[in-house]
Order: sequence, then C-alpha cells, then structure tokens
Amino acid sequence: MKKYFAVSDVHSFYEQMMDALNKAGFDRDNKDHVFVSCGDLFDRGPDAVKCLRFVNELEEDRKILIRGNHEDLLEELLNRGRFEWYDLHNRTDDTIRQFSVLLEEDEPAILGRCRKLKENKELKKYYDRLQYFYESNRYIFLHGYIPVIDNGIFPEYDRDWRQASDKRFEEAAWLNGYEMWRQGIRENDRTIVCGHIHTSYGHHHIHNDGEEFGDTMNSDIFYDDGIIGLDACTAYSGKVNVLVLEF
Repeated sequence: MKKYFAVSDVHSFYEQMMDALNKAGFDRDNKDHVFVSCGDLFDRGPDAVKCLRFVNELEEDRKILIRGNHEDLLEELLNRGRFEWYDLHNRTDDTIRQFSVLLEEDEPAILGRCRKLKENKELKKYYDRLQYFYESNRYIFLHGYIPVIDNGIFPEYDRDWRQASDKRFEEAAWLNGYEMWRQGIRENDRTIVCGHIHTSYGHHHIHNDGEEFGDTMNSDIFYDDGIIGLDACTAYSGKVNVLVLEF
C-alpha cells in the first residue's frame, strides 16, 4: 500500500513545504511515498526554482502533479511575452525573474526571457507531467473543483465532468470548492481533495470556526463529508498543509 502526501498552493514557499513534508514523515527514498501537488506550486514565494527541481527530481511514479490556475497564468505569460497588471498582482512576474537562472545566457528583455523559458527543459518537464485531476477509488485530487454546468444562475452538477474540455477545466481551477460543495455539487462515492481557496474560508463560513483572516484564523486542513481543503494561504499563515492518505 502506498502513502500519499498531498499539498496545495505552495506558491514557491519551498522551506515551509519541506518542513511540513518532513514533519508528516515524507521520505524521498521510500518508493511507497508519493508526493501530490494539487496545483499552484509557483508565484508569490521566494523559491520557485527549488520547488521546480524538487518535483522534477522525484521519480515519475512517485509524483502526481495537478494543474492549477497559477500554472495557467504562468503559461499564458510565457506565450504572451509581456506583463499585464494581474501578473504583478499574482507575482507571476517575480516567478519569471526567478526562473531566469534556468537560462544558459542572461536575457534581460521579458519577451526574450519568455521565449527561452518556453523551451527550457526543466520547465517543460514539469508542464509535461501536469494533469487536471487524479482519481482513486476513494479520492479525487484537483485544484479548484470539478467542472460544473454554468446556467447563469446556480451551477449544476455535470455527470460527464471527467470528459470536460481543457477550457472548462481551466475555468474550474478558479472555482470556490467550499461553495460548490455547499450547493450540493458532490461525488457520492468519492472525497474531493482541493486547494485554491484558503481553508480558513471553509472553517469560517461553513464551520463557524475562527475568522477568515485575523488572530483566530484557522488555516488547518478542512474536513467535511465529501470534501477536504488544503490551501493554508501560506503567504499569510506561514505554513503548508500536508494531507497523508494510504490506498
């Protein structure tokens, strides 16, 4: 039986991630230990390169890498070759600067830097491993939530969400999983493990536990029937949640 160590929204906070993994018992040399990232591995923190190389150095059968909205934002910036205001807001611009050390030659111009990073072997290796979700007989790992039917009023469950287009999965990466769950969009025989929205949102708005932000903020893992939330809002809380599962 393998042991899965799931994180989400690490956002380039490598030291916090490794400290949390070590405390959870993750062993890089144990072939039965599998690392799971539920998306948003980069942006905001100082160690994008360390996070990238950590996952790239793991054996292929010892990692599950989910695509988050920040993976989409980074790829869009690489294709666009120029900064927009939201790149600065999300700190994707800083990720590009950090990834500049991956280039063999210094490239100060953003367009040239993006062109070279698009072809960088280390970054391509990471993107080639990304998937929108991973499913076992008990769990579904993804970033925001499962794709839903948007009828303009209330979202509805889509029984064929697994066959959704890339665009719909990209849209689903922005969903508030706690609100989707609260509106009854669930998998009856699976627990959805998600990130994207900080767990303090679920604790505050659903469990009436602590403030969403502030002294009583609860950034621990969120558990309820059919959903587990992981995003500790690391930039604010200073910690990374690690969910350990065996199956």
